[in-house]
Amino acid sequence: MAAFFIPKENSVLGKEETPLDEKFSGQKNSGMEIPDFAIERIARCLLPMIQAYYESAEGQDELAEWSEKKDAEDIKDNSSKSA
Repeated sequence: MAAFFIPKENSVLGKEETPLDEKFSGQKNSGMEIPDFAIERIARCLLPMIQAYYESAEGQDELAEWSEKKDAEDIKDNSSKSA
């Protein structure tokens, strides 16, 4: 038995794919729409693991590195826009 039942009228099969869909997933749309409750359940399972990672020393280091890189990119973008 399938984990999710999606009525045919709510299916995205046959819907024309947009370039944004291709850019986001890196592959063609499978035609399956994931119900909001399923996304929420997955998020509730992943959130504690993500929080624990970013509370760890490794996660803090990675976050600081990303923040510095992002700040440098923002400064570069702002200076190129004002020129």
